Amino acid sequence: MPGKNPSGKRKPAAGEQSRKVAEQQAIMAGCCYSLKAFSKASGLGKNALRSARRQGLPVHYHGNAGFILADEFLEWLAKRPTTASSAVRYDR
Repeated sequence: MPGKNPSGKRKPAAGEQSRKVAEQQAIMAGCCYSLKAFSKASGLGKNALRSARRQGLPVHYHGNAGFILADEFLEWLAKRPTTASSAVRYDR
């Protein structure tokens, strides 16, 4: 069957993977991002952002809209463990 690999999953279209990577941008110091724009620029999904917020990433709200200040994110990120083995894991 064209477009499928032996496991039955759809093969990504030519350039599909590179499009997702191309959407990611560097987080620019001094900028303010909506949660949606920050997610797109950073490449972090909803669950990763939720986890970061629970671990102390500050989010500012105006009405129902949430915003992340790039400077606060970069400061928060700099305080995070530098290796995966030192990261805290939460068991459910």
